[in-house]
Amino acid sequence: MKYKHIREYIQDGSFDDSCGRIVIFENKIIVSLIKTSDDNSLLQSLASQYKIRKSIVKNNAVRLYFKYEGDDIIVSGVRKIDDDLLEKDLENYLRLIKKKI
Repeated sequence: MKYKHIREYIQDGSFDDSCGRIVIFENKIIVSLIKTSDDNSLLQSLASQYKIRKSIVKNNAVRLYFKYEGDDIIVSGVRKIDDDLLEKDLENYLRLIKKKI
């Protein structure tokens, strides 16, 4: 399976059964395959799981969408800043994502 980052490839309104969400904060990752979950619920879950204040996670986490496309997994930022942060440390983020997906 190949993992690719493509800016603006996935939009919130175009989710289907092959899409999901990812939140990453300081090498901690949470993934949701349920298209009805939103970023806020994942941020809250990650903060709760690792006992970190939600405001810290919310202000600093990278929020991503992902989509299965044949043998590929396409990753796209929710916001422009998420794409920027992902690209700054793409190898590390993709390593974390590969462990979960």
